[in-house]
Amino acid sequence: MSKNIFSGYMGANIVSPPKEIVSMDFEVYKEQFISKAQGKHKGNDYIDKCLSYAKTIIDNGCPVIYDSKHLSLLLGLRLPYIMRAVTYTHKYYWEYKIPKKDGGVRTIMEPLPNLKEVQTWILHHILYNQKVHSFAKAYVPGKKLKENGKFHTKKKLVVALDVKDFFPSITKHDIKEVFRSFGYSDKLSDLLAKLCCLTQV
Repeated sequence: MSKNIFSGYMGANIVSPPKEIVSMDFEVYKEQFISKAQGKHKGNDYIDKCLSYAKTIIDNGCPVIYDSKHLSLLLGLRLPYIMRAVTYTHKYYWEYKIPKKDGGVRTIMEPLPNLKEVQTWILHHILYNQKVHSFAKAYVPGKKLKENGKFHTKKKLVVALDVKDFFPSITKHDIKEVFRSFGYSDKLSDLLAKLCCLTQV
């Protein structure tokens, strides 16, 4: 996909409340997009490439996002803020410690309010729209861990395991590939991954 294929589609760098994303059928999106694009004197090649990009994303239950400027408008944040947040990442988190049940200490890195809102927006509008394995119970809206327990009742042996350093083992590249699988461009997937990750590797 050409680097500048969508340039100019969303250009104003303003601050506004985050946009609520409404699920839309592709045919409805297509009709509205063509009407607006033709009103701005966009050519058929531009329209076809944009719609081809958008269809995969909509089919995956995600909001269409063309580039970083478009994302900034949807988030209601200035683009420079977003770019600083992914460039000087550690300055956008604050660190504190909480006691563990076993007597140790757990270090928590919590994003600052604006970045936390960005991550929450990504969670609710993109990630929560994806199907997860039926065996997954944790972090799934509407499901409780006790639901997992019913699969282990009356068993002679139940083994509980905790993966060491599970979250730190997930890389930015892993997250980027998740966004790419939804249909987002390589560049936008990289930006979304950076917004979700403390360590940019």
